[in-house]
Amino acid sequence: WYAVAPQGTLLVGGTNVAPEAGEFGSAMPGETGAAGSKGDKGDAGAPGKDGAAGKDGAAGKDGTTGDAGGAGGAGGAGSKGDKGDAGADGSSGGGGALGIIALILAIVAIAAAGGSFMMGRRTSE
Repeated sequence: WYAVAPQGTLLVGGTNVAPEAGEFGSAMPGETGAAGSKGDKGDAGAPGKDGAAGKDGAAGKDGTTGDAGGAGGAGGAGSKGDKGDAGADGSSGGGGALGIIALILAIVAIAAAGGSFMMGRRTSE
């Protein structure tokens, strides 16, 4: 019986003996075939499901109190007041003479008071 080894040689009766020329002909191993062409890119897969929602973040801290504001500037000057009402007209009658007499009497009274004051302060010389 004859069998063929993976290298292409004949196996005869359990021993590796080369066959005689002409019995089966000389078989040569075939040439290696050319590499196949690269396959096309596969289609994209379906989109995945949405992920779960994230948890709420922690609350922020309260802000600090700001500095006090500066004092305001002085206010402007007030506006000028209105003019006062005119006084009543003076009369030119005998009232003028009475005023002069009252003035003279006041001067005499002051002089008399001053004289009596000076008399009480005399000192012996």
